[in-house]
Amino acid sequence: RRVSAERQFVAAAKLAPNNPVARTAAAVGAFRKAAPVRAFGRLGPLTAEFPHAAVVRFHLAILLTWTRQPAKALKEFQIAIADEPRSVYGKEGKRFVAALRQHGTK
Repeated sequence: RRVSAERQFVAAAKLAPNNPVARTAAAVGAFRKAAPVRAFGRLGPLTAEFPHAAVVRFHLAILLTWTRQPAKALKEFQIAIADEPRSVYGKEGKRFVAALRQHGTK
């Protein structure tokens, strides 16, 4: 029997409710192109629950980029970079910031 990735992520988040990576994966797993609100509705509250977890800000920024909100994405990437500059999220965030700026986002 196949189990969806989203259900797997939700199960992992239930097992590790204090883990921002697991909770972020569950939120991102809810993303649908036609209905991104569901993912945003889960990620947004995680920024308050885990205010210095770059994983949350990074993935929120990715969703904002996907939904063509580059100025908001830039802000979230910058927060991720400031919180964890040496993490994969900080390093990749720097690349996204450079690309957004190259395309004129301020």
